Amino acid sequence: MKGKNFFGKLSVLCLMLVVLAVSALAVPVELTRVEVNDVQLTPLTVNKLSVERGTQLEVEVRVLGLDDADNLELEAFLSGYEHNDVRRVAAYSKVFSVEKDELEVKKFTLDLPGDLEVDTYKLRLMVTDRSGDALSQSFDLKVDSPRHKLVVEDVLTYPQGTVRAGEALLVRVRVANEGEKDEENVKVTVSVPQLGLSQSTYLEEIEADEEEQTEELYLPVPADAASGAFDLVTEVSYNDGFRDAQPAKTVVNVVAAQKAVEPTPAPAQVTVQTTQPAPQPAPAAESSSKLRRGLEVVLLVLVALLVVVGLIIGFSKLKDEDEDDE
Repeated sequence: MKGKNFFGKLSVLCLMLVVLAVSALAVPVELTRVEVNDVQLTPLTVNKLSVERGTQLEVEVRVLGLDDADNLELEAFLSGYEHNDVRRVAAYSKVFSVEKDELEVKKFTLDLPGDLEVDTYKLRLMVTDRSGDALSQSFDLKVDSPRHKLVVEDVLTYPQGTVRAGEALLVRVRVANEGEKDEENVKVTVSVPQLGLSQSTYLEEIEADEEEQTEELYLPVPADAASGAFDLVTEVSYNDGFRDAQPAKTVVNVVAAQKAVEPTPAPAQVTVQTTQPAPQPAPAAESSSKLRRGLEVVLLVLVALLVVVGLIIGFSKLKDEDEDDE
């Protein structure tokens, strides 16, 4: 029995030495009070603070210096987020120092992603310096989803980024449901207020933790639109029109249509036409005179022929009479 008591006391003594050695190497500070959204948290308690994903946590930590310490950092983080390798759920203080019995108050904001899974997480607070062991405390947080929450996940345009005046801009919108309730008859409106363009459509249903994409929305850009950057505004109305998602803005560049260059008209060619008077028909009297003259000539010829014939006949008779006389 005495041997067992001796070894038991020796074990306790060794454990105390280890604790003292670790304590000697630990960061010489104490976290005296921790508040999240103005609610004080207590470590190692069954109570959980319920918070909603997609919101911000306002964290306030009071750090008491047990000794002088320099190059300290305070980190608050949640582990287990699916995309922690790309976007950590964490916040950091600036490097600070404390003196013995000095109280430092550190405040920062911790963003909870909207796609954080509903579950119980540990809010971990860790104070570190360059070489000492970290001081850490953990607090339970219950992350819930809001009852109703839709967000504009993405806005797709064609042509992408730039459209020419006189052509059409085609728009598709992806809407995500980050609430706990399925949403029906979700109205999606896209508009370019500066150009007076607007078009709407409906999504029949978006289930919780799911997303849906609209059909193509057609926005004809006026042919006389000037070049410039214009806001394409996307709005989502749901829950019988009593709730609206945070509007999303996308920049669309419009290029003015080129004006057609009118060809320079060729110099007019002047054609001078000399108009000769059409020959006038001979008067009827002149025609009659020519006919009369023709007839007179024919008549004279006939008379001359008759005279010649008469002379021939006369000479023939004279000749016959002379022959009879002989």
